[in-house]
Amino acid sequence: MDPRPAVEDRFVINLGDMVQRWTDGEYQSNLHRVIIKAGTERFSVPAFWYGDLEATNPLNPSDTSGENVQEFIRKKFYQDYSLPLESRGTAAVVGVAN
Repeated sequence: MDPRPAVEDRFVINLGDMVQRWTDGEYQSNLHRVIIKAGTERFSVPAFWYGDLEATNPLNPSDTSGENVQEFIRKKFYQDYSLPLESRGTAAVVGVAN
């Protein structure tokens, strides 16, 4: 992904994976990292809303998976943050606790 230049009087809105899924890729979620090269301050205000975890896709009628927000978040978390079984080592595979 190419870095985006700062544009005066503009907002950047980072969308999450659920928005990408619900819009069937029309809006893309993005990886983002901020590197400040200027000598000025940067203000960032993350905002999260507690939504309906049982909600299914309201935007894409062709999405027949029936997957709700909670299922999607759980699946995404395990895909992104779990090691494959073969990478965990023998102790983890047989269930030995640290």
